[in-house]
Amino acid sequence: MPRAAKLELLSLLDEILVRHDIIEWILQNRFKNEKGEPLEFEQHAFLVQPYRDFSPKLVCMKCAQIGFSTMAVLKEFYLAWYRKFNCIHTLPTDEDVRLFASSKINPMINNNPALRALVREVDTIYNKQVGDAFIFWQGTKGQSKGIMISSDVNVHDERDRSDQAKLETYRSRLEHSSYKGEWSFSNPSRPNVGVDIYWQRSDKKQWHIRCSRCGERQPLDYFANICEERRQYVCRKCHEILRHEDRLTGEWVAEFQGRYWSGYHINQLMAPWITAAELVEARESETQEFFYNFRLGLPVIGSVNQVSRSIILQCCTDKAPEGRWKLLGVDVGKVLHCVQGTENGITRVFTLPDWDSLHAYFVAQGINLAVVDNAPDTEEATRFCRHFRGRAYRCIYDYDDEREEMIEWSDIGQTKKVRQEKEGVVWAHRTRVIDHTIEVYNKGEIYVYIKPNEPQLVGQGKAGVTEECLCGHWETLYVAGADGQKTNIVKVDKFGNVIRTWENSGPDHFAHANVYYEIARQRKAPTTRLHEHRPKKPRVVRPVISDITGY
Repeated sequence: MPRAAKLELLSLLDEILVRHDIIEWILQNRFKNEKGEPLEFEQHAFLVQPYRDFSPKLVCMKCAQIGFSTMAVLKEFYLAWYRKFNCIHTLPTDEDVRLFASSKINPMINNNPALRALVREVDTIYNKQVGDAFIFWQGTKGQSKGIMISSDVNVHDERDRSDQAKLETYRSRLEHSSYKGEWSFSNPSRPNVGVDIYWQRSDKKQWHIRCSRCGERQPLDYFANICEERRQYVCRKCHEILRHEDRLTGEWVAEFQGRYWSGYHINQLMAPWITAAELVEARESETQEFFYNFRLGLPVIGSVNQVSRSIILQCCTDKAPEGRWKLLGVDVGKVLHCVQGTENGITRVFTLPDWDSLHAYFVAQGINLAVVDNAPDTEEATRFCRHFRGRAYRCIYDYDDEREEMIEWSDIGQTKKVRQEKEGVVWAHRTRVIDHTIEVYNKGEIYVYIKPNEPQLVGQGKAGVTEECLCGHWETLYVAGADGQKTNIVKVDKFGNVIRTWENSGPDHFAHANVYYEIARQRKAPTTRLHEHRPKKPRVVRPVISDITGY
């Protein structure tokens, strides 16, 4: 065979290999990361299988700084070029997108001529054309608008720090795709929220290494494989020090073969460049939340406050509803989430499809006072409150620590100008009013006139999902910033100080509807407790899920 023909054949074989193996594509093109360092898989052997895994449903519950974002970028380019897949890559905020573009995506393109050659006419911070397909990057918090195009793969980066409700809207972008890819990876936050929900549904692959001294195959776990006294990696069976070579190679072992979601758990013990001494030092100096989430890639409750359904269920009663006033709280999402009651307690939890339905319900039920969400439909909320002047108010959350009262009404104690310009408005300190509502449950100061097994209260018992019910939505809330650290914090004041806030890790509409109902209740049956309270921390026990790892 002539030399030219041989070279052509070899080139064709290389192209076939590249089309069928992303690792071959990376190695043949000698790709570099954003720092200009060649990508290698000797130190990153645990990433080879995740790179090659193109399962439509893919989840990774991971630690920080192990090369996963680089992998996501390359897999997106690979799919866009070779399969002509449109990809949407979400990050928590618009600012995260801008930083990701300037510090990760653009440097990788500039460092790799083979990547640069794939980018066509469209090349912006938020989207790039790769061949005939497009890759979009979007923040879930901020000014980003939903992308009105079809997607083949949605990649949700840092899922636990993202707006969970916004992430759900992206699923509709997959309806016209035969692939319908959903990839989620994140440092976890709390058990049974965010990325942990999908991990629990997955086949739960763990990286198993082999001890060269006794032959034991084992997943790497901080509490079984690190001797804090010696500050060394050890075998969980023979307790001898693991050789460096032992951690360089391993294999992924699925605990639940055949599950729909392909899942990986990655912790920093898998990274050969991280020493046991570093991890011991981290455990001694970092908060439990940070150490578990970012070092071990594990969810943890730790010192983070959260809401337990037990404080709501303890208020349930078989009594007939009592009270003079009919009160309503309404949170606005795709539908209107409503919590109704009297000054003595909650009588109903339900949804309405739109504002016209709310208008009709308000009239039919003879509601005396309603507090509705001011956003995102400010115009509709304003129109509704003007129509029911004096009986409906739109709530604006703030963090005004200088205001003495937790709640301030536009028609009470205000100047004539404020009453006119801010008609039908109630301001509420977001953190304090949520604290207050929880404390009302804690102290049993209201009744819940709903049976404790009713779906509107507790859902239908579906595992692994946040159900559309009052307790389910309350349980997605957790406190951030209580320790003053900026880890996972989304709010700071004008001086850069951390603000203690209630954040959500899933749908929380009924919880806020409950808060708006409580604001209305305070107007009709005020208590003396209008200032900030410190609710008890409910004890939440996390069930053991895995027989091998316990998570």
